[in-house]
Amino acid sequence: MPINLHAMTATAGPDGKIYVLGGTNSRTDDTNLVQVYDPETDRWAPGIPMPFGQECACSAFIPGHNGEIVVMGGWGSLEKISLDLVAAYNPRTDTWRRLPKLITATAGAGAATVKSADGALHIYVIGGMPDPTCVQEYGG
Repeated sequence: MPINLHAMTATAGPDGKIYVLGGTNSRTDDTNLVQVYDPETDRWAPGIPMPFGQECACSAFIPGHNGEIVVMGGWGSLEKISLDLVAAYNPRTDTWRRLPKLITATAGAGAATVKSADGALHIYVIGGMPDPTCVQEYGG
């Protein structure tokens, strides 16, 4: 990656590119950076920064017309408390929008998008801190 980070989240986008979001490095507690890797060209490019900085967030891709990447939770920069912030990035329009907050703030969780039998899409946020047993469905 052009900017070395750890504690970031990553997910595939609708365009086949990999989006690496947020994280931290040795000079800062958290970052709002977005780095985009294109496997077809083997090149990295900067993305539009997230509306908030975070580390240890989770992310999920929501397929469909908008094809958005949703970033949830993470650690706040100064207080090191779990965040309830959520934002969605649309690679087609290159824009971010804030979404309703998580019910339970979390950092270090995993996320998965699941399509139910009726075709509806659901995001599940699993584990994290402060409650590693928490499973929450995010409805945004």
